Amino acid sequence: MEMKEKSIKPNVVTYSTFIDAFCKEGMLENAIKFFIDMRRVGLTPNDFTYSSLIDANFKVGKIDDALKFVKEMLGEAMKLNIVTYTALVDGLCECGKIKEAEEVFKTMLKDGVVPNEKMYTSFMHGYIKAKQVDEAMMIFEKMKESKIEPDFILYGTLIWGLCNVGRFEEVNVLLGEMKDCNIEINEIIYTTLIDSYLKVGKESDARKLLEEMCERGLDPTIVTYCSLINGLCRLRFVDEAIGYFNRMKGSSLRLNVVVYTSLVHGLCKNDRVEDAEKVFIEMPEIGLVPDTIAYTSLIDGNMKHGKIEEALDLAKRMNETGVSFDLYTYTCLISGLSKLDQLREARDLLYEMIGKGIEPDEVVYGCLIRKYHEIGEGDEADALMNEMMERVRVPLKTS
Repeated sequence: MEMKEKSIKPNVVTYSTFIDAFCKEGMLENAIKFFIDMRRVGLTPNDFTYSSLIDANFKVGKIDDALKFVKEMLGEAMKLNIVTYTALVDGLCECGKIKEAEEVFKTMLKDGVVPNEKMYTSFMHGYIKAKQVDEAMMIFEKMKESKIEPDFILYGTLIWGLCNVGRFEEVNVLLGEMKDCNIEINEIIYTTLIDSYLKVGKESDARKLLEEMCERGLDPTIVTYCSLINGLCRLRFVDEAIGYFNRMKGSSLRLNVVVYTSLVHGLCKNDRVEDAEKVFIEMPEIGLVPDTIAYTSLIDGNMKHGKIEEALDLAKRMNETGVSFDLYTYTCLISGLSKLDQLREARDLLYEMIGKGIEPDEVVYGCLIRKYHEIGEGDEADALMNEMMERVRVPLKTS
């Protein structure tokens, strides 16, 4: 350490500051090294030190390590403060351990520690992730009773949760509250609403929200446009999706692979394969490398239109450019080849995917089994059925 080389004796604050910085940068190993060194030179970590390490361990899913630090802290006869309690509750909620978080909350109240806004937000987020929206609403009401004013992050979290379960009337109440409290409805909240309305088929409501967003001087983000393209294509408003894609190209936004892939996928799903190919070709022209989803969508579209050579050429290009096949890529190829009676090639792909460590599912096997039965090769179908039963855990149908 440079401090030691210059004979500067670091203290608890110095060590804790470095540990916290490492934790925030995701450099947990470095933080642990500093913690061990701190112990070695006889310094006792404080609540700030422990809170940083507890929070960082939870964030990378190291629950046991986080709890070890809590235990160690209590062993030092330290009282947990609001920062440590919040790190603990937030971490447990993020890991889906709501019951444990509730127990910590009860202990905190017994210790006389007053919950803050971040803790309430952590609980709400945890409940929403666990699909317990009513509990999240109860926490929201408790928070308001405690005279803690919710901010746009908290409102955004609750709106996201309510949208996920289609409770739009309650969403509108919260939006009204935000306006009454002069809390800005930002791009993230608008995008959440647009995406949610499209998911339940409310296309006109989603588009009205977009116009309202623009009228208020808020520019749609890449995520907003992706939501529009995905949602409109799913609802078969394909030309409208293309219109928003072109509108985005005319903006100052830097288009990425996700946006292009969203449109390629949507066009293929709506049998607009030629249009999808045009969008696909644009990607390398602007320096973007098509990903697995973009390639697979086009392969699937071409296979469904009987364009086997084009589909196989795309698969070859995937290999040549180092783009990995996934389960869906193999499924599309095997399904397409099976329908076109090219069973040897389909079977070769089956064993290629197994060789690459991609486990075929019942859909992949089903394509081949059905075709072998169809052409009267029952023995081959039975052999594949037995192989499938050995490799795939097919759920039993219950009456």
